[in-house]
Amino acid sequence: MRECDPMLREVEMQKKKEVKIDKIISSALMSSFIVLTFQYLILISFNLLETSYAPLIQTISKVMVGLIFVITLPFVLRRNLKIFMIIYGFGIILFSYNFLVFPENHEYMIHLMFPFFFVALPSFIYVVSINNLEVFSEVTAKAALLIFALGTFLGILIFTGNSSVGVYSMALSYYMLLPALLFLGKVFDKGSIIFTIYFIIALIVILALGSRGALLCITVYAILRVVSPRQRISMSKVFIYIVTMITLILGFLYYKNILLFISKLFLEYGIQSRTIYLLLQDELYLSGRDSIIQSVWSEIIQSPLLGIGLAGDSRISGGSYVHNFIIEIMGNFGIPIGILLLCILMSIVFTTLRFSKDYNLIALWLCLGLVHLMVSGSYIIDIKFWILLGILYKTIHLNRSYEIKGGLK
Repeated sequence: MRECDPMLREVEMQKKKEVKIDKIISSALMSSFIVLTFQYLILISFNLLETSYAPLIQTISKVMVGLIFVITLPFVLRRNLKIFMIIYGFGIILFSYNFLVFPENHEYMIHLMFPFFFVALPSFIYVVSINNLEVFSEVTAKAALLIFALGTFLGILIFTGNSSVGVYSMALSYYMLLPALLFLGKVFDKGSIIFTIYFIIALIVILALGSRGALLCITVYAILRVVSPRQRISMSKVFIYIVTMITLILGFLYYKNILLFISKLFLEYGIQSRTIYLLLQDELYLSGRDSIIQSVWSEIIQSPLLGIGLAGDSRISGGSYVHNFIIEIMGNFGIPIGILLLCILMSIVFTTLRFSKDYNLIALWLCLGLVHLMVSGSYIIDIKFWILLGILYKTIHLNRSYEIKGGLK
């Protein structure tokens, strides 16, 4: 026994070391969310968004996040140097191909290179380098609490008239989306009153000051949690599901009355919710996205096999994005390959949701990293999308490892 004790202690020390490294990598990933939220709080609370100080503050924020990633990089390379080389090799080949085949997109591809190679790809590799996704979940939860505190403080400043974000703030709504989804998940898991209150506060900020995309993500997440095949049935959870279903049904039947009531409450604080205004309209308002989609799709149809290349949608729209993940994929890679990639991605998502023990984590990042791309942004430079891809890859890898070990036993 005495001879075994040193070996056991060494094993325990190695496990603690691995967990510590997981925490470091996870913290690096979540640092960008925290820093960006804090940056936004500074810009809005001191009314600096439209001043010459804004670029400086934004640059400082990017440098801070970059330094954190660089400091963490040695841990990642020690674990996944091979994947690092493969992923960056693929990225270089992809951009080189597009530079040769689509010279008309050069100007816009150049703008994508820095966020793609120094933010998007590292995010994927960093997630893949985490051995225990539970550690990542724990760090994400702590980061969400901090983001919630910053976002709530900013919301209070705006509601009290001490600060303003103008008509609405898409950035603030997506900053608050992470804590909102996490708190909603806690409500489903525990039926906690405190997390219910936290969720309502985050939802109020999003509804009053944010965009419809964030509300879409919350709705999809609620549906995914209700239909989760991994939930253990208990009386408290049955009650939560019944309340959720009743709320959704009543919300669907009386949504205009509910929105009008909420709008009146917001108006008492001088808040004119753009989201509520648009939701009350009889026709769906797409903020000009429909015309961009039509323009991009018409060019894709003219070159269905090759598509319009990376950043082709930016060229067509004059610097914007097509704001639709499906159209963007088919535009970047052509219709046949684009459909194939979409089918592969959807197959992986459905498979992992059905069989993985990390259902809740995948559902959370699916709504954070993919759902919003159906109506805004570009997957090429979206950090949340690449974190989702990393989680999906890691989940498949871990499940295969468990199957192999089970088979060996």
